[in-house]
Amino acid sequence: MQTLESILAGHPFFKGLEPQYLQLITGCASNTRFGVGDYMFREGEDASQFYLIREGKVALEIFAAQYGPITIETIEAGEVLGWSWIFPPYRWHFSGHVMEPTRAIALDGTCLRSKGEAISPHLPPGSSTCSTSLVRAKFQSRSAVTRPKEGRLCIRRELWEPCQEPCAN
Repeated sequence: MQTLESILAGHPFFKGLEPQYLQLITGCASNTRFGVGDYMFREGEDASQFYLIREGKVALEIFAAQYGPITIETIEAGEVLGWSWIFPPYRWHFSGHVMEPTRAIALDGTCLRSKGEAISPHLPPGSSTCSTSLVRAKFQSRSAVTRPKEGRLCIRRELWEPCQEPCAN
């Protein structure tokens, strides 16, 4: 049976992290499981953790009043989910909707923030840039949801490929 520390050490996000920092992070980690249809978190709720997906598939969703939930990205094994715990006011900007049975390591954001000065210089490059970009994309996406002339949903976002068909304005 693997320990949390060995699982974290093998995850692409923490690959190569020095052992003393990996030990600090392991103290903030726990195993979690989610069933199909569960929400790992919902947009607007307090964000106090993030997840390293070990297996399964999670749809990252935003809610558009006219269309309901819209999947903007699918997160799979080996990826990280949930950056909102980093930025005040620590609220989810998206919802995490489980599409396949999912096993993950949950990392407590409050715990990590308390250890942040010791850990942050040693995290992989770009980890904070990625989260800032996702938050920016959320707000851009909200105002850019339209229907293409054929009636399919179309979302224009700076960080994702544009729609194939021209969207109606």
